[in-house]
Amino acid sequence: MLKKCLKYDFEAVMRTWWIVAVSMMGAAVIAGLGFRFFSQCMVADEVNEGLTVLAAFVAIGSYFCIMAMLIGMTVSFILIFWRMYTHFYTDQGYLTFTLPVKRSTLYLSKVIMATVLEAATVGILILGILFIALVVPPTEGGEFFISLDWLSAIGDFLQGLVDVAGWWLILWIPAAVAILVLFALFQNGLIYFCITMGAVVAKRHKLIAAIGIYYGVNLAVGLIGEIIFLFLTAGIITIIMAALASGGVIMGLTVTAILFIVALAMAVLSAILHFMTVNKLEQKLNLA
Repeated sequence: MLKKCLKYDFEAVMRTWWIVAVSMMGAAVIAGLGFRFFSQCMVADEVNEGLTVLAAFVAIGSYFCIMAMLIGMTVSFILIFWRMYTHFYTDQGYLTFTLPVKRSTLYLSKVIMATVLEAATVGILILGILFIALVVPPTEGGEFFISLDWLSAIGDFLQGLVDVAGWWLILWIPAAVAILVLFALFQNGLIYFCITMGAVVAKRHKLIAAIGIYYGVNLAVGLIGEIIFLFLTAGIITIIMAALASGGVIMGLTVTAILFIVALAMAVLSAILHFMTVNKLEQKLNLA
């Protein structure tokens, strides 16, 4: 049943999401070519005044394209969470909660769909930025080519990381990926919880209530979490620097333990938020 729920959720969101994704890539291409035109004009020996003015307007337009990419990412995230809100807490909820499907399954489908599409959106944004970075650098003769300097810099960084960490990267890379996924699950759980609480406490204007609760929770968590984060970060950095100075097995075990503890903490926080949301749904209240 989860497979069918995932199919319907992806189909519902993908009807609009792919347009946003294509628009983000299109904006990246336009921004990259626009900045390339501007940079090429700036290094040219002789450029007439009209072309200089045109290059300036092209650069401004390219900045707007980058803003459009960021807006596209925001719209993508809104589409993802809008699916959960409309499917559970609007008139569609009357039909949704009469389906012979566990509410926990319906909710799990939304969580998986959100995590996958968020990762895809961030991936598209990264690809767009990478395209801009590869295309923008000008050439002396004015010919068009893709600069691989950025890739060389990334390669040098990775090589240096391998030299320092060695085979420990086999543990560190999956752990870092797991932390990113768990952080996404935590953020999704927080938003879903706020949407659910907004629907529970408000008879009308549920979405406004959900947004208010989200910002209120974010403010409280942010104030407390920032203080805790600063102390933890200072301690973690100190421990990691000491471990790196020691090298060898001590370094590997120390960094591995820190990554494991962070991943465990994120997993616990994510599980709590998702459990609280599912618990509200399982109460069989007429939330729609």
